[in-house]
Parts: sequence; C-alpha cells; structure tokens
Amino acid sequence: MTWDKLYHQSALLEEYRIHDEDRLIIAKFNPLHRSARLTFEHLHRLLFIDGIGSISGKTVFKNEYAMAVGSMTYGNTQKKEGAIELDGRKYRFVLTDENLLTVSNKESDAASLTCAPSFSVENNHLTQADICCLAISLCWQLSLPTITEPASRYAHA
Repeated sequence: MTWDKLYHQSALLEEYRIHDEDRLIIAKFNPLHRSARLTFEHLHRLLFIDGIGSISGKTVFKNEYAMAVGSMTYGNTQKKEGAIELDGRKYRFVLTDENLLTVSNKESDAASLTCAPSFSVENNHLTQADICCLAISLCWQLSLPTITEPASRYAHA
C-alpha cells in the first residue's frame, strides 16, 4: 500500500489517502480539534486523539462520546515502533528508516498491512501526527471484517 498526504488550507485539515489496487482509506486529521475521521468505502469512524506530543509518550483514542477506545504507546525513544490498542484488539507497529510503516495484529502474525509514502518525505522525517493517523487507519482496516460475496440463497437445480 502507498499513502499520500494532502493539505486543505481552507479547512486546516491534513488528509491522508492510503491506497492499493483494491482499497482506499481516507484519514482526515484536524490538528485544531485533534480529531481523525476515517473512511473506507461506506464505513466511517471518528476518533479524538489526546496526548500527541505529550511527555508521557502515550496517546489515547476516544470516540465521539469521549469514551476511551484505545491507546498508542512507543516502544523506544526514537518513536519508530510501539503498540496500539483499538477496540480491545492489540497491534504492533514499526516504522523503518525508509518511512515504511508496518502494522500487524499481535494475535495473528498473518494479519499485517504495510504502507510507504508515494513521495519523498522531507529530511526523511514524519511527524507524530503522521505516524499516529497512518497507524490507526491501518489498525482500523485490519479490524474490519472481510466482506465476501453473499452465498446464493437458493440451490440451483
């Protein structure tokens, strides 16, 4: 998967488009409200992000009712790996020096997503907001049930 970052100057939004040939995830981050709006096909999710840039290193995700639904903690001082909990599911993330972000489900090593920027990142540096929005978007994508074609209701004779 690759991702693009778009700026909406009039709305003060940072928009991330994470895509491959099959899917498109849109994450809109509002730094003023510290909110992330996630969209995949017809599904939507709103998360408020508390603690970006805090000294504790823990970021808390809250839903639209201000109820905590997850958190993100970093595992090292460079803030390039860590753990995410979202809706009771646990994930781990790793950011390489080439800005390749991999998110995997802690319970199942087979379930993982990797995305890379489709452009050159200035000074090879992503902000904490970039990492947070991309990571929760991938976690949310991993948590969605796989949609399969409905089976035929009636047997064919």
